[in-house]
Amino acid sequence: MLLTALALCVATAGRAQEARQPGSVYLKTNALPWAVLGTNLAVEFELGSHLSVSVPVYYSGANWEGKKSQFRVLGTQPELRYWLRDDFSGLFAALHGTVGYYNIALSGGEYRYQDRDGKTPAIGAGLNVGWKFRLDRNRADRLGLELSVGGGWLHLDYDRFYHVEKGRYVSSGMLDYFGLDHASVAITYRFGR
Repeated sequence: MLLTALALCVATAGRAQEARQPGSVYLKTNALPWAVLGTNLAVEFELGSHLSVSVPVYYSGANWEGKKSQFRVLGTQPELRYWLRDDFSGLFAALHGTVGYYNIALSGGEYRYQDRDGKTPAIGAGLNVGWKFRLDRNRADRLGLELSVGGGWLHLDYDRFYHVEKGRYVSSGMLDYFGLDHASVAITYRFGR
């Protein structure tokens, strides 16, 4: 019994020491934007025993129902993450920033909105929380599933146009939004240690 406990302590200490060595890189994609024809890819780098940075890029050039609905976006929402566990799994909290260009119109809507003059992207910041599950428990431990949600502030400086083909300019405006600004169901793949 004592030998079993000693062996377990040694094995656990060895795993903990191995987990504290940062250096892995993760490639991942968020399934939620794919549902609305939005492509995305993210890279995450381990910075230290509990810190990582994730940098996603989102792009959508989608039109639905002909051109009745548009969702054209190019943006990023980098995050600085703090992991409670030093093996970069389980619970994490993150601080994120947002930058994105947009051109959006909904079917039945009177107007189309886009960043002012194509030169004023949406900007913002917020907090999110998430959990990473390991999907392959073998020695390689490469595949994971990550769930996260977050909220924050988003500033929009936009032009408004009539939502018809070659619709004319109507007005410009600004909007500060506070609320949900991040949701992710991501598949991750780890490279490195």
